[in-house]
Amino acid sequence: MRFLIIILFFLVPALAAEAPKSWTVDMTTILMDEDGSPIKDTFDRKAGDDACAKCRDLTIGAAAAHALLIVGPDERDVTVEQKWSWAFLAERLRHDKAAKIDNATGDLLYRRIGKMYSGLVLLRIMPLLDPNKPVPTVR
Repeated sequence: MRFLIIILFFLVPALAAEAPKSWTVDMTTILMDEDGSPIKDTFDRKAGDDACAKCRDLTIGAAAAHALLIVGPDERDVTVEQKWSWAFLAERLRHDKAAKIDNATGDLLYRRIGKMYSGLVLLRIMPLLDPNKPVPTVR
C-alpha cells in the first residue's frame, strides 16, 4: 500500500502537467501553396471567374469555417446540436486574430478540415492551427 501511495505521489503531478491546454492562433493567416503563393478560397468564386482570379486568399479561419459549416450527405449521424455548435464556432473563429484553441477544438478542426480539404491545405494549416499535433505516420 505504501508503494502505491509513493507511485501516486509522483504520477499525479505528471498527469496534471498533461491536462488540456490552450494556445492562440491568428485565424486571418493566409495559407500558401507549394510555390509560396496564396491559396485561393474557391468558395469565394463568382460567376464567370473560372480561374478564381478574383477570389479572396484562403485563411485559416475561412478554411475552418467552411469545414465546420458544410456537412456532407454522408454525415447523416451529425445532429442538429452539432451543426449549430459548429456554426457558432465557425462564426467565432473566422476573423479572430487571437483565437483560443484547446485540444478538443484543435482535434475537431483537424477532422473537419481533413474531410474538406486536400493534403496541401493540411500541410500548411496544421502546424499553425495545432503546433502540438505530430505528423501522422505514412501508411
